[in-house]
Parts: sequence; structure tokens; C-alpha cells
Amino acid sequence: MTQGMVSVRKDGKVVMKIVAGCEGQKAEGVSSAIKKLWPVTMDVAYRVALANGFGCRDCLVVVIESDIHHGEADDALFERYKVHFEDPNFNPRWECGFAEYLAIADV
Repeated sequence: MTQGMVSVRKDGKVVMKIVAGCEGQKAEGVSSAIKKLWPVTMDVAYRVALANGFGCRDCLVVVIESDIHHGEADDALFERYKVHFEDPNFNPRWECGFAEYLAIADV
């Protein structure tokens, strides 16, 4: 299992996080694709991540400040995403905030 996260920032502020529980090593590819396509919806970001082999339907989560698109229906997880949303380095998938692979897409 390789955790990965792409944080999307606009004007220095996190506007989206794309978090995967597997195939996290593909974070840079997703980051590059998101930068080229920006602006994107949550659904488009989800599809871009899957198309790049980043995560899977069971573990991939896309979150914006007010909403979440996910394979895991877990209210506690969404609460952690909201609390740590503004920190581009914090992987809310784990309580410790660690992601083996992290890419930040400044758009």
C-alpha cells in the first residue's frame, strides 16, 4: 500500500486534495495533469486520478472545502479532511497526516 496525495493550491490556498490509499507514487503525474486541465470539478479530478492509475475506486478521495467525493463512506474521515484541509502537507487519510508521496499543484 502506497499512500499518496495531491494538494491543489490557488493563490497559496488549498482548494482541493486528491488522496489515494494505493499507487501513491503516481501523485506527480496527477499533479501535472490537474495543472494542465485546471479548473476542474471534483468529478473530473477523480477521473483524472483513476486514469493516471492513482488510487482505486475503493480508496480514492477528492475533497474541496465544502464537499467530498469518495469511495469510503466514512463521516469521521470527512471530519478529519475538513479540520486539516488548509494544510497542503497533511494527509487526512491517516491521523498522523503522513503520505508516502506528496505533490502540490499550484494553479
